[in-house]
Amino acid sequence: MDLVRKLRAAMRQGDLAAAAFVSELVEATAAPPERDGVVSLAMLIESLIGIRIAETTAALHILAALVPDELQVARIRRELPNRHHPMPLDVAEFANLRVVRAAEMRLPHDVGDDLMLELQGPGVRDICVLVYIDHRRGTFLKDAFMMPDTLDGAIANMTQVAARDGYQPDFAPVALADARARLEGAITAYENLDPPMEPGDTWPGLKPLLRFLVRHLPEGGTAYPADAPTGGYGGAFGEIHPEEDDRYEDDIKVESDDLAHFFLNDDEGQADIGKNPLDHELAHMLAVCIVMASDEEYRWDTVTIATTMLRDLPRMLTADPQQYARALEVLPAFVRFCHEWDEVEDAATEEALATIERLREDFLATREDPDVVRDRQALIDAAASEFEVELDGDDWSDHILQMDEMLVAIVGSREILEALDDAPLPDEALDVSGLPADIVERVCRISALADGAIDALYPDVELRTACRRFTAKVAAADPVIFRRKGADDTAAAALVWIVAKANEAIGYYGFPAVGDLMAHFGRSGSPSGRAHPMLKAAGAAQSIYHMPALGDTRLLTSRMRRLVADRWDRLGWL
Repeated sequence: MDLVRKLRAAMRQGDLAAAAFVSELVEATAAPPERDGVVSLAMLIESLIGIRIAETTAALHILAALVPDELQVARIRRELPNRHHPMPLDVAEFANLRVVRAAEMRLPHDVGDDLMLELQGPGVRDICVLVYIDHRRGTFLKDAFMMPDTLDGAIANMTQVAARDGYQPDFAPVALADARARLEGAITAYENLDPPMEPGDTWPGLKPLLRFLVRHLPEGGTAYPADAPTGGYGGAFGEIHPEEDDRYEDDIKVESDDLAHFFLNDDEGQADIGKNPLDHELAHMLAVCIVMASDEEYRWDTVTIATTMLRDLPRMLTADPQQYARALEVLPAFVRFCHEWDEVEDAATEEALATIERLREDFLATREDPDVVRDRQALIDAAASEFEVELDGDDWSDHILQMDEMLVAIVGSREILEALDDAPLPDEALDVSGLPADIVERVCRISALADGAIDALYPDVELRTACRRFTAKVAAADPVIFRRKGADDTAAAALVWIVAKANEAIGYYGFPAVGDLMAHFGRSGSPSGRAHPMLKAAGAAQSIYHMPALGDTRLLTSRMRRLVADRWDRLGWL
């Protein structure tokens, strides 16, 4: 029998491998009865009782501890005295296995907690269970696996793994009562996920084993709060805590931006993606969702799709029905792209697409859901008052210093900042004097294309003047940019994108989106690739809000200078 063969192999392996395998058997009996081939727990126990060999005896010893049903346990205990097969000590005395120490590993960039549980029992030594508790979708137990090591050894091992990734983890002991409270809540939350998470290699197979261990931990501990804090993001809109690693925040942005751009520029199987002006922003929203939800690959499991469609994405979107409708077109294409990128199996893709279709009406209903409307407005309000964050103690000093440095970088110097005015920029022609003769014609041609985009999307005389001035500044600083091969319209798009972004006039509430700009030129994707050498030539800096700080008030509209002056005044009385 296949079951007996697997039991025999697990028993030979040691390190509680037999217990882990029996735990998987128990968990398998909890599958929905309508699923083909599912055997009930009672049927499993009766089949093992009916075959009197060492392997089934071992399974019954373990089942007697794992099974929560007292009647089933009594049935097993009546059978065991009739068995006389010699058993390994870790099997015969499995019921005495206990957690003796617990510790928590935290990384400054992580989105959950790693609990490390050291086990001890007759015949058991140097074994830990590592448990990962995810806070992104509500605090639930996402993964668990065995490690053949002591707790001290596991800590050393995990430290080395983190160091290879460039991070220094912190470890703290966890009281066993607290470990119980946290694990009980996280396991229950996992069981209540709707839709459920796809099973992994060892989870939820270890769930019965872990529940057995948890039952024997002391009570009275402190569980995670309802909105558990994490070392990083608590979802697409999670709070960034003071200890957050700024490098990780930048990594998330870079990774999600790159993923969105690769998707928008993918010509295979995405025939109509990128042609709609809404696609660019949607691609970036979805990229953030999957990057935040992913550990190693861009796999859209059912929980990630439900979280994206019913929680995160609706709060990113406006209430525009067209945007909602387009999201239902872009999401399936994005899922296919991600799964092709990481070579995810076709069955998982089909299940993901079926989940999208199943949640279609629920997603559309979020457009006017009161909770979503409230949260959406809160995000808009937060963006409008981004400098009015509530910080305490040293965080105030850090925040003020960052704001101060950013505002100085935007205008060029502290002296300019203190004397800033808000006089409107004039309607000024492009100045090509002093430029190399061989680039003048192309500079004028590209500038005219940029003018057309600003006139069509805004229109704003000041923004047009700023763009003309920036174009001349880049051409003077690095004429090679205008000698290189490349489409004129993408260069024009990059110029408009830089100046509009520096003036907080693109992608912000009430202003055109990047997709609108690219659609004006009949293109998709992002102009950021063409923009980088231009920004470098102009000596621009990247502010903490990922907007270019051009360091030149001649390139700032009166509206932007008023915003900067107002922020500077606020810092003065903080």
